[in-house]
Amino acid sequence: MGTGVIKRQTLLMAAIALSGIMALGVMTGCGSSSSSTSNDQSSGTQADQSSQSESTAQTETSQTAPVSEGTAQHPVIFTVNAPNYDGATCTRIPLAIVGTQTDGTAVSQTAYIDGQGKGLDLAAGTYTATVIASPLLADGSLYNLPVNNVISIVIPDNLAKDESYTVSSDSPIAFTVCDAASVTDDQIAAAYNAAAADSESASKADSLRDTATAHRDTALQARTDDEFIHVDSDYFYFDIPGSWGGSTVVTERIDGQTVYHVDDPDGTALLYIGIDGSQSKFDMTYCTVLQEGTTAAGEKVTMVYYDVARAKAADKVDDDKVTEVNTYLTSSAEDLLKASFQTK
Repeated sequence: MGTGVIKRQTLLMAAIALSGIMALGVMTGCGSSSSSTSNDQSSGTQADQSSQSESTAQTETSQTAPVSEGTAQHPVIFTVNAPNYDGATCTRIPLAIVGTQTDGTAVSQTAYIDGQGKGLDLAAGTYTATVIASPLLADGSLYNLPVNNVISIVIPDNLAKDESYTVSSDSPIAFTVCDAASVTDDQIAAAYNAAAADSESASKADSLRDTATAHRDTALQARTDDEFIHVDSDYFYFDIPGSWGGSTVVTERIDGQTVYHVDDPDGTALLYIGIDGSQSKFDMTYCTVLQEGTTAAGEKVTMVYYDVARAKAADKVDDDKVTEVNTYLTSSAEDLLKASFQTK
């Protein structure tokens, strides 16, 4: 074999070997790149999982963190004295709550409680509770507002979470039932408005308001029929309250003028009714004009009330003849006289 052939074979083998080495190097390089990419992705996934775990942990911590004792709400329980109150058929009791929490937060809200004194929650602090209006009762009755209608509430800041606070029984919410015939439209409206604003009482408000109005009107009619004396003359008519027991209506002529007066049992005049000028004969020093009118014939009619208390203070009447005027002429009686006084 010639020298040239040998050289060519040698070069061919070297080229083959070099090609194999280069191929191995490329394979090795690709494997390293793939491994590196896989490791990077694995590291990124672990980082993401770690971040999600931390976020979840933070969320769970936020959701389960205990409420600060300074803002924790405590059930407040009152003592309630409310005759004939039934929570199933009556509206709840409306309260105005004003005060300050121990953290300095001001509080002003309307709250509603039941006959057991429950329904209000407050944080530790100092407050007052005031009854806004009567609840509406099933039988149509209303309550007078409590005589002591400002109740102090002092909730200490050392109560356990959800622990209740009971207002002293020395400060009860104590109601008395109104005289049905004396209930006013304003009282009914206040009770209705409070009930209508309460989600638990609103469905009863309309029907119970109507019941209260009918109850009042029935009582007023009965009192008018049974307890009032009807006074009728040629010039006017009106009703005297039955509480003026034993009063008499006297017709008198003064300087040729007809004067009517209502006397109490002791003979002290409580009301004067003067006709067409005779009122000028009254000593108005101790009188107050209640009502004036003109008859169809043109005569002027004046009703005046004789203020016995002022006359007594001025020593214008004898003590043994004086009956305190408020025994006879209450504000409701005065309103009645004004409303019922009619000229002819």
